[in-house]
Amino acid sequence: MEKILILMCALVLATGCGEKTEAPKNDAKPKAGGSNSNSEESAAKTITLECGKENHGVFAYSFEKEMNVNGRKETDLVLYFDGDDCAQGAIFGNDDEAGYLFPVGGKAWSELSLDKIPLSDSKTEGAIMPITKDKEGLAFWVKTTSGRFAMVRIKSVQPANHAAFASGTKAKVELEWAWQSSN
Repeated sequence: MEKILILMCALVLATGCGEKTEAPKNDAKPKAGGSNSNSEESAAKTITLECGKENHGVFAYSFEKEMNVNGRKETDLVLYFDGDDCAQGAIFGNDDEAGYLFPVGGKAWSELSLDKIPLSDSKTEGAIMPITKDKEGLAFWVKTTSGRFAMVRIKSVQPANHAAFASGTKAKVELEWAWQSSN
């Protein structure tokens, strides 16, 4: 299963190297919240995706299981670094095509709405890349394997590259996330 996931990741980056996701504007960093931010922030869960030598630069996550997974059928979000570092890391959904990640832009968690899920004509991307510090604050919807949507926001990035993994360096991406509001 892990080999299938790695091959899928390689296909994404082979077709997508050079296409970069727009970074949030400078004012999109988190701000001190107002009176309603505490309740919204407490609804968010935090996860850390970590890539290094031991996982061959691939970390797959399931929002439903709230854990790292190996099978593609249960994978909702992937952090991936390819061997030649052409993309400088990428985040993508269950598949390597549009329809799984829907960018919202650079926003503080308190500015995000959990009830405005993407529509069929919403902007979508196959991957978010490169995974660099300037992506901190970027929010996006993830269409999960269950069909539900999770709002995800990149809280912090510890960048790395595949070549540095051999020396023990790890890439880490801390995410905040919450399920869509039920209507």
